Amino acid sequence: MKLHGNGAIFLLIFSEAKLSRIPATLSTPCDIIGQKAAFFDFLCADRKSAMSKKSSKIKGFRVRKKYFCEYLTHSDNSGSVVWDYEEFDIKGKTFEMLPEELKKKFDDYQIKIAVHQNCTMEQISKLVRRYNNHRAMNASQKAFTYLDMYARKVKTLSQCSFFKNCTNYSDTERKKGTYEKLVCESVMAVNHLDKWKKSPKQMNIFLNSNSSDKEFERFSEYAARLENVCQNKFSEVFVPKDICVWFAVFDKFTKLNPHKENSAYTANCKHSISGRKPCDSAHFDDSRFADFIQNLVDELHSKEINGLTFDSLCKKSGTKDKKIITEKIDTLYALMIDYLYSSKSLQ
Repeated sequence: MKLHGNGAIFLLIFSEAKLSRIPATLSTPCDIIGQKAAFFDFLCADRKSAMSKKSSKIKGFRVRKKYFCEYLTHSDNSGSVVWDYEEFDIKGKTFEMLPEELKKKFDDYQIKIAVHQNCTMEQISKLVRRYNNHRAMNASQKAFTYLDMYARKVKTLSQCSFFKNCTNYSDTERKKGTYEKLVCESVMAVNHLDKWKKSPKQMNIFLNSNSSDKEFERFSEYAARLENVCQNKFSEVFVPKDICVWFAVFDKFTKLNPHKENSAYTANCKHSISGRKPCDSAHFDDSRFADFIQNLVDELHSKEINGLTFDSLCKKSGTKDKKIITEKIDTLYALMIDYLYSSKSLQ
């Protein structure tokens, strides 16, 4: 599938160009080589049975988990043309490995294209769902189609260097749409925690109607600042289940004033993320947040806050439940306040 800037969506059968690798397990008939009979219509039959079918010049059959393709070739013998059957095992082969006869059949085929012009993002999302009905998308991928207002922006943010440099980045998770989901969860935790949705679909539907460009721009800013001070030192801390928690805690960190006393802040905030207070122009340097994370890893992870430790919260199930998310944010925020305003930390 290829999207174009003018809103047109091109949906191709198999590929826009030559296949770089021929699928060995394709079992449904297709005209990819150009013959009316299927090139990949593999027959669970023996060789003699398969070769007895004369309806097509190109056929395929399966013998002991190996896939073969029959095709006709010819050679001059004393001025006459003699056609011979040849067989070729196509499993694991690339286009370059095909015999010339099969390459020519492949190149001669007109690939089918469906064109939907002047599509809005909402229409494209519906088309993606429709054309993927034959192979189910996972929850993250399908949920992403309900975020048509901010889809391109989220896609760009999911490829930011924070994920690549500060987390245990996985190309497999990228393909599954994990990083798009983490961006949405973080925006939700920072700006709409009271409306938290556990379901990725419901979360994206909510963001599509209630979010703004500014909220996603703030995520981009926070990601760059965290990467700048944390780099790759805390990849075991920035795990997928806690990414949104850390962005929410960092959001509160940016609003703290180093000249405020600890007692005043804890009294006003009561260890709750809902207790946001406007603060003066002075702020902590971002490096202090990295210092806090390091201290959490070294000592604070087992310190109790209101009967809870961060270790105990990490062991609980339901990591995307609103209660768990909120408890983690509140606990980390309280630990951060105690650390940043302690006499030892301020020295």
